[in-house]
Amino acid sequence: MQRSRLIRWGLTVLTIVSLTVLTTPAFAELKPGDKLDKSNCQEAKGLLPDVVLEKFCAGKFSAEIIEVKDEAFQYSKKFKAGSEANAGKYYITDDGYMYETATKTWPHFWYGSPFPDVDEKDPKAANKIMYNHQVARFQVDDVYWFLSTKWATPNGFDRMVEFGAYATWYIGRHSGPTDNPDDCYLKDLIFGTSPYDAVGVSTLE
Repeated sequence: MQRSRLIRWGLTVLTIVSLTVLTTPAFAELKPGDKLDKSNCQEAKGLLPDVVLEKFCAGKFSAEIIEVKDEAFQYSKKFKAGSEANAGKYYITDDGYMYETATKTWPHFWYGSPFPDVDEKDPKAANKIMYNHQVARFQVDDVYWFLSTKWATPNGFDRMVEFGAYATWYIGRHSGPTDNPDDCYLKDLIFGTSPYDAVGVSTLE
């Protein structure tokens, strides 16, 4: 895709949040090394959600502006090679589904971005970006993950809930295809671990 180069600025919040701001040269007011706070919060207008910007303008948040180099966002050589090899192998149907060009049906496995080159003028560009993002996020095989969600109010900690999950991916697997008798892209068993009210709560995707 032909894109203007994005300058990635991370906002390392000194209070209770961490943010990353992606901006273009059109926003020249803020630059790496600056400090974003109440005195200059309007310079971040359009770069942050309004609800977050309000906290800076109210003096509740402050942050240092840092630059994150493009090199920090590169995928592995294997993933890049797989993406390049996928050129022309897939297409988007009128209903928004990704099909294999050779079989004219849903692919049972792919590795790397299925659409390595996306034309911004393509009416189906959004669908292609979605499928690229889907496989780029999870370049794994079988995983166990843990999630802890905490609620906070302006007065401090409120409550929390914790979950664990076992997941098996059938697309984008780093080690390659595996048996997939149910023809699905993911199986995920999620279960509550804390507090006790959440123990025993589970879902299967």
